[in-house]
Amino acid sequence: MAKWRKRVEEAGVRLTLYSREATDAIWYAGTIGGRRRRGSLKTADRKLAETRARAIARGLAEAQLTGRDLRTLTLGEIFGHYFRKKAPNLTERWRSAAETRRDLFVRAWGRDKPVGDIGQSDIDRFRDLRRSGELRPATARTKGVRDGTIEADLRWLSTVFRWARGVKVGGQPMIPANPLEGLKRPVPKNVRRPVASHDRFMKTLEQADQVDPAGRLACMLSLARYTGRRESSICQLRADDVLRTPEAVRSVLAALGLDESAAAHFPRGGLLWRAETDKQGYHAVTPLSAPARDALDAYLERNPRLGSVPLFPAPRDATAPIRKDTAGRWLMRAEKLAGLPKLAGGRWHPYRRLFATELRALPVHDVAAAGGWRSVETVQRIYQRAEAAGVLRALQSLGDCGSVGAAGS
Repeated sequence: MAKWRKRVEEAGVRLTLYSREATDAIWYAGTIGGRRRRGSLKTADRKLAETRARAIARGLAEAQLTGRDLRTLTLGEIFGHYFRKKAPNLTERWRSAAETRRDLFVRAWGRDKPVGDIGQSDIDRFRDLRRSGELRPATARTKGVRDGTIEADLRWLSTVFRWARGVKVGGQPMIPANPLEGLKRPVPKNVRRPVASHDRFMKTLEQADQVDPAGRLACMLSLARYTGRRESSICQLRADDVLRTPEAVRSVLAALGLDESAAAHFPRGGLLWRAETDKQGYHAVTPLSAPARDALDAYLERNPRLGSVPLFPAPRDATAPIRKDTAGRWLMRAEKLAGLPKLAGGRWHPYRRLFATELRALPVHDVAAAGGWRSVETVQRIYQRAEAAGVLRALQSLGDCGSVGAAGS
């Protein structure tokens, strides 16, 4: 017997929403074109259920008009649309990562899997296959992966489905709803986000020229330490991205449509971070600190570079920027020469976390702009870490308060 019922109508299609005593999930039912339709909305949330039901009703209306039921699109068809229409706008690196993830889901669920039928059992199966290592890219060096990697895979798939919802076919969304909404994904625990120390930086820097006598590694390491930028953006810097004077900064700011008066706050020049090298596609111009400027001056004195050429050229091709994996191997080699233990879960990114953590006392909006974060919440939740000295002060303070209370009682 139904314990809750509601009727919705979209595009001339009426559906009845209801829940039963035996289950928390809300269902829909209706008669369209003489055919009885019924199914689970895969949620107990009434507002979300209504949203999904209206989307389904629009899809059914579209099917009546065109003879094509958009709810029956398969995983392979969705991926086909995505890689024809969306993927060409991605950078080569992100397109390659998307292709790898696409192949994982196709292998796990099958190309003919109806998107509307994706449920919790499919998520659980994908999780188990990835954890065990039975499902992994051909180039993977390790077998099983942690829940953080699995969650990132599913997050990517969710973006594909959201994209498909925004694509109109005959005036209606390609799919009526994101099938991953309301389903449980793996929750990463004990996430590995190591933070480098300044001492680690100095010891690694001392060995950098042993690994790369040209000085690229030393300069890149200094930029990672003092700009907080991602290694991919640093690797792809060009010689003309180094703005040595406030006047050069002013010209670039004006050309980008930014506030050119900000050049007054670039006493040591700045760096242009181009949109095409940014993870999220934004350009930015940031001031140079004294250590960063010194590192760039020392590098360019040894390796004069002018114009639109890679600032850090690849070892075997001066016309191409150094690859991120090459820079990563160099960094690990320098750390090994310095006698440092490997940081589990990080190579260059620990310096990005060091940058954010050291600047915790400053306004978070300024820190985010300096390091290239679009979200201040991301800076605080993921990058700024508690420090041992601060934890000790907190505990000692608590102990002192307890002692005072005990003495006064």
